[in-house]
Amino acid sequence: MVDADGTIKLMDLGIAKSLLTAKAAETSEEILGTPAYISPDQAYDLPDLDCRSDIYSLGATVYHLLTGRMLFPNRSDQQMVDCHVGSAFARDPRVFVPTLPRDFSIILNRMLAKDRVLRYPNWETLAEDIQRLYAGSSLLATPLQPGESSVGFMADC
Repeated sequence: MVDADGTIKLMDLGIAKSLLTAKAAETSEEILGTPAYISPDQAYDLPDLDCRSDIYSLGATVYHLLTGRMLFPNRSDQQMVDCHVGSAFARDPRVFVPTLPRDFSIILNRMLAKDRVLRYPNWETLAEDIQRLYAGSSLLATPLQPGESSVGFMADC
């Protein structure tokens, strides 16, 4: 959201749940999360979620902010979740923003890895790669193989 003086404010993009809702969800098969931004870890309902799930969701949010479109637009909630965990992928953001640096696309690609083992392991490593990007240094991350991320990567773009 942008307020009257142009200040950008990040708003809640997910589903907040109360303690009562959380308790009820423990006995149901329902997955709580916003389908457009849910990580595969959340969709699989893995018991040991960590920051890598949040890194994925942030990546989906950044993709939306950069391109003006969600990773998997024009799909039902269930279809979106299926795309996050399945073999579907969104187009490289450089298709929509040609001036976006290749290394930024590599960072986003890594943030949106379908397997959390392939994502940045923590916020510090992600932050270091962002600093490297701005400094013009080599990234720690390397491009993933096709199909390993929810976003495609055009190596020669």
